[in-house]
Amino acid sequence: MSLSMSEKQSVANVLSKEYCKSSKKRKKEILNEFVSLTGYNRSYASRKLRQPLRKPQKQRLCKNSGKRSGKDVPIKRGRKKAYSHEVVEPLRKIWAGLDYACGKRVKAGMPDMLDAMIRFGELNCDEDIKAKLMKMSAATIDRLLSQSRKEFGIAKGRSTTKPDNAFEISDTGQARNRVGRQPSRFY
Repeated sequence: MSLSMSEKQSVANVLSKEYCKSSKKRKKEILNEFVSLTGYNRSYASRKLRQPLRKPQKQRLCKNSGKRSGKDVPIKRGRKKAYSHEVVEPLRKIWAGLDYACGKRVKAGMPDMLDAMIRFGELNCDEDIKAKLMKMSAATIDRLLSQSRKEFGIAKGRSTTKPDNAFEISDTGQARNRVGRQPSRFY
């Protein structure tokens, strides 16, 4: 029988109260019982029982959050997105204009391509979006274009280099150079 994480935590909370107050002999019995219940390693189990009690965390909710449903919605944690959909669309056009290059090359060609596309009417964007595009790093460009790459079926690395077929392996298992010489070293 395997316990879930919440069940293991509740068992640890119940037993840790008694574990902290007990004698050494009783601690051994409690530890053996806890290890058999949870399947934890003894050293981890003893550390878990010595830790102070953990209170279950409440989910932080935001009142209504502007929706009509009237239900509370969980608060999103983490950073807010710096680049919205308004920035990704011009980036996709610039990327297409640069023949679907990698992020480093798009970053390098961004100033010239952005100016040219605005000058010829291919892009209509305000100064705020233009500043964000110029500030964007190559890694961010790759991250924002990852979905577009999947849509177009562009895999990472479009190398056209073929493997070297200079050596053949004969029926005897020996490597022979196609020209007919024996190679000095074969790895």
